[in-house]
Formats: sequence, C-alpha cells, structure tokens
Amino acid sequence: MPCRTTTLALIAFVSCIAAFSGADAHAQAAPKNRMAATPDKIDPLTPAKKRMVDAFIDSLELAPNWPHYVEESQQAFADDVRSGIVNGAQLDDLPADKRAKADAVVDEMIPHIVQDMKTELLKVDAVAFYHELGYDVYGKHFTTRELKDLTAIYGSPLYHRTMPRIFEQRQIKPDSTDDDLRQLVGNADFDALAKAMQRPAFIKMLKIAPAAAEATSEYVGALVGKVSESVGRSYSTILLEKLKEIRDEAPEGKPEAPPENAPASVQVNAPASAEKATQ
Repeated sequence: MPCRTTTLALIAFVSCIAAFSGADAHAQAAPKNRMAATPDKIDPLTPAKKRMVDAFIDSLELAPNWPHYVEESQQAFADDVRSGIVNGAQLDDLPADKRAKADAVVDEMIPHIVQDMKTELLKVDAVAFYHELGYDVYGKHFTTRELKDLTAIYGSPLYHRTMPRIFEQRQIKPDSTDDDLRQLVGNADFDALAKAMQRPAFIKMLKIAPAAAEATSEYVGALVGKVSESVGRSYSTILLEKLKEIRDEAPEGKPEAPPENAPASVQVNAPASAEKATQ
C-alpha cells in the first residue's frame, strides 16, 4: 500500500516540503495551476469550505512568516533587479569604460529600489493573500473532510512539537533513520506522528506536495513581480537619463552620435528565481 511502507524519515522530509517550502520563493511567471487533477470528487468551494481552507492555511503558519521571507529575500531581489536593468538597458553592449560607469550608477540605485520593494511587500495582507492562494491550490483539490483532517494534523500540538525538530534534523543529517528520529522525539510522539501520517488526507498531501509548492511559489512570484514593476516605474526615468548620458559621452573628447537603437525604457521588474518560497 502506498506510503505505509515509507519510512517516517522520508514522510517527515516530504511533509516539511508541503508545510514550509511554498512561500519562500519568487517567480516571474503569473500564477498558473500546475496541480495534477485528482480522481476524487471534490465538493464545491462554498463559503463553508473556504472557511475550512482558511483554517488549514492558518495551520501552516505561512502568513506569520511573510516578513521573514521578505527580509531573507533582499539579496535575491537585488540580483533580479540588476539583471532586469542590465538586460532592459542593454548594458552588455557598452564598451568596458562606459559599462563600469553604468554599473556604478546601477549599484548606487539598487539599494533604494530594493528598500522600496521591501516596504511595499511588508504592506501586503499576507493572511488574505495566502487564503486566496489556498482556495486555488488546496480548495480545488481536497474535499472539506480532507481539509479538516489536514488541519487537525498540521495544527496539532504533536505536529508543532515534533516537526520543527525533525525538519532541523533532516537539514543537519539528511540520511537520518527512523531510529534517529525516534530517539530525537521520543517513542510516544514518534508512533503518534507515524499514525497521523498514514491518514488518507496526509498521504494525498504527500503526493501533491511538489506541485503545491510550485504553485505557491508562482503566486508569491507574481506578487513580487507586480510590486517590483510598480517600484521600478518610479526609478525608470531618472535611471534611464543617467544611463543615456553615459551612452552619449564622447570618447576622448570626440563628439559621439547617440546610438540609433537606444532603449526607450529600463526594466527593473524581472524576478527570475522561484526556489525559496515559503516559510
């Protein structure tokens, strides 16, 4: 039977992915549902079912970790903004001396752009955002009963007491065995957790965890991209002017005509990775 022969060590590892890896990442693409269709008959997404989705999402503790995600993603934001400027303004086409000047201008401006992105992202209603995400990622693929069972597991004192320790152990020692985990959390908690993870709803959760994490990453990425685009517009004009001045500088005192295909705008809104998403 699927999953019953899987070791708790492996189940714990995959379940941590389901619980923690969705919100810590950003992507350029708009949200699109990559969840595999399930043969189960899924009840409609009624207001009552939405409340059950909300309870399940709350049990994952995604929203409280939104500020942590934003803070930890500052370097990724900076890298993506830099890449967007370099590509959008065609800086790779500049000769070395002008490229160095252009890089200096970009380096000076990026911290301000990233700080403004951080400010705007921290204004996001993370609870409402993750609830809306949950309706699409989980509400359409789990029954109300399954969501109730999952909430009972993820929201239980047992899960919150044991899973962070197991997750940390898996990071430190990926090849941890069931005996290692049993010793870590104790026999009673180990057996209770193993029993909970054999429930059908949790087994189903394990199967769709990678797709759920990817879909969550795409939602977060679309939000980050929207904020990045909005912030980038406020900097685009002045940045473009400075870069155009550098492009038009005459080499060694000789007049230089502006290039025929000078860019008309600067793009600073190209978040390119989707690997961290959520915690």
